[in-house]
Amino acid sequence: MSVLIDTKILVYAWDSGDKVKQTRAIHVLHEYRNQACLSTQNLSEFSSVMIRKGCDLQWLQRVISIYSQLLTIVPVHTQEVEHAVRAVQEHRMSFWDAQIWAVALTNRIPVILSEDGPTGQVIEGVTFENPLQ
Repeated sequence: MSVLIDTKILVYAWDSGDKVKQTRAIHVLHEYRNQACLSTQNLSEFSSVMIRKGCDLQWLQRVISIYSQLLTIVPVHTQEVEHAVRAVQEHRMSFWDAQIWAVALTNRIPVILSEDGPTGQVIEGVTFENPLQ
């Protein structure tokens, strides 16, 4: 079973500002290493956050390359954007959470591991779980 890893888990794995969340995020990445998927949205958000935190850009390029070699990267297409807009209206989700959900839905990924979003809920067959609790 595949899982979609949300952006904050990627950020926490590299950010030593909160050691508890960092440890949990690293554990999640290790535990799901053979099942984990990322969307291109996750890579973009991760890059944006790490750049704001002042990371070395060459390091960031290496990390993105490593993620793309180790994990399945799922693109965001027009169909996912359309599904996301529908989810905002029908499920009262934020747009960015809805877009991640739409990627999982269209790629038949049954679980999203996220600290945000409607954790604990199943929406059209996709379950939001918070592995950091």
